[in-house]
Amino acid sequence: MFIIWIKQLRIYKKKTEDWIPTIVKHRETFHDSTATFYGDSIAYGHISGSPATAADPSFPTLFVTCLGMTMAGRTWNRAVSGASYTQISGRTRILDTITENLVSDNSDHLFIYAGVNDWASDVIPEDFRAAVKETFEYLHTNNNGNVYIISPIPVDKDVWTTTYRYDLDIYRRILEEESILYGFEYINGVDLGISQEN
Repeated sequence: MFIIWIKQLRIYKKKTEDWIPTIVKHRETFHDSTATFYGDSIAYGHISGSPATAADPSFPTLFVTCLGMTMAGRTWNRAVSGASYTQISGRTRILDTITENLVSDNSDHLFIYAGVNDWASDVIPEDFRAAVKETFEYLHTNNNGNVYIISPIPVDKDVWTTTYRYDLDIYRRILEEESILYGFEYINGVDLGISQEN
């Protein structure tokens, strides 16, 4: 089902290309630089199956292409399907993936795309904020590169038919507020041009 979002990213590629320079400051700094992506199945590019495979192109590939970067040898996709900010049984915690790879990657730019699995698991917003703070605090202390926080893109109403306890915008606002507090650049996934109806 997540491949639907990857298809949406392809459809809206031109809009994304127009949008990125207005959101990401100092776009020229991305040329000849390194980047690491952390996140969930959207960043990973999940296609259902056994074993799960990654879509081509994936979210990071499309994103860095719009920034004028290249994936080959310069950009790493550390996303894990099902990952979340909070500790949820059966899911990989974003912070754990970061602590495993941050030093070895030593990237100039670090992107985190996550939050939808916390929302879909009905994580209490206060618990979500606490987990985000813990993650951001670790990055603030241990990371020397630029940090970009990408909030969830709109969900596909035909795929996500369950009624969830909280509105996804609550989680987006938490990510935005904490990004501002820690001096990270916040990118609202809604602004990527992905339609809830498509």
